[in-house]
Amino acid sequence: MNRFMMKRAVLTITSLFLLGLFSTLSFASTQGKMNWLLIISAQKGKIEQSHQKWTLTLKKLNPDVIAFTQQPYYRFTKFNVKDLANDWKSWFKSSAPNAGFVHADIKANERGVVQPIPVELGSPTYKNGKLIFPIKPLNKQPMSAQKLEDVYVFVDDVPMGGMLGFGS
Repeated sequence: MNRFMMKRAVLTITSLFLLGLFSTLSFASTQGKMNWLLIISAQKGKIEQSHQKWTLTLKKLNPDVIAFTQQPYYRFTKFNVKDLANDWKSWFKSSAPNAGFVHADIKANERGVVQPIPVELGSPTYKNGKLIFPIKPLNKQPMSAQKLEDVYVFVDDVPMGGMLGFGS
């Protein structure tokens, strides 16, 4: 390889490295804080209404809450469902999060698509092996009292990064 080709190869490699570095730094700086998606699962559940207020009660809980982030962080962890109830208020100081949940008996819509039930989740309590959320239907979505099987609750944009030792 002659000297000219060597210089060109070094310049090309250096340019690609710097381009990658700057685009990564630029992308990471625009992403803000690390937010998580949580998945809470239970074998049984129920939706109930009392005095115009709704609750989602989860029973026979999976003791682990699954949590992961998207790019540029790509983190995964799991933690105990009791910790979820204890830390919830510190994660959502300013407003309650939106969530979606699905269950085994959920019906498909007219297009054959199963859609998660969208709700606002209030601060949960953990008592006697049950996780109880106050919920509010989103967009005046109709809600009915019912028993649930194989329930999965998805909570997005949870700002808990620093609490798990991954930075904010």
